[in-house]
Amino acid sequence: MVSSDAEQLGTTCCNEVKDRLTIRSFHRSDQKQCVQIFVDGFQDFVKDLAVVTLKKLSRYIGLAAVFTLLAALLWSTWIFVVFVFIILILFTVFYIYLHVASYKIINYCKKTDMRDIKKGYMSDEGNHMWVAELCGEVVGMVGLRHHEKHEPGVFQLQRMYVVPCYQRMGIGKRLLTEVITHAKKHRMKMIILTTSNSQVPAIQLYMKCGFKVATRSSSGLLYDVTNFKLEISSP
Repeated sequence: MVSSDAEQLGTTCCNEVKDRLTIRSFHRSDQKQCVQIFVDGFQDFVKDLAVVTLKKLSRYIGLAAVFTLLAALLWSTWIFVVFVFIILILFTVFYIYLHVASYKIINYCKKTDMRDIKKGYMSDEGNHMWVAELCGEVVGMVGLRHHEKHEPGVFQLQRMYVVPCYQRMGIGKRLLTEVITHAKKHRMKMIILTTSNSQVPAIQLYMKCGFKVATRSSSGLLYDVTNFKLEISSP
């Protein structure tokens, strides 16, 4: 009964969000809110990345712990104590590295395309930034940009974020639908994007919206990515 009531409440909240939600073009007054959504979203991504990485490492640490424990039983308990101390140091180094790298990336983005969103996304033909507005607050965003390294007509989807408490309510899908409609209107050839394999809900959303896997790449334990593409047909 409680579960049924919770599901009904969730459906009601979701419908209310859909009724009140507006997907619109970015305004300069949205700058501060969008930057904050980007920072919060990237920090959440780093947390997910840390969890995925630790899961990958856990099997190796578990095996090492078994052998170390056996060695400690055969020779000295200090072997296991030293092992635990080394693991704690490695975790500390990993934590510091992840947060320093995150800080550098966030600052780099705040100095480049996120410094002046209107100039970076709304000045050139085809480039655009959309926001999802709910009760006067920006709760999501997505951008589309053409980069010099890409062929004419190929645009990259960037800065796709939805505030955590409003995720799984269809906001991301509505943002993507707006992007695809815009791409068809401007007769673009293709939309491409890159995302981490740790972003499972986002990957599922992209595939539901018609994106296909282009390539996959791995950089070892820390960061695996999938590149997606969506070929645009004429309206």
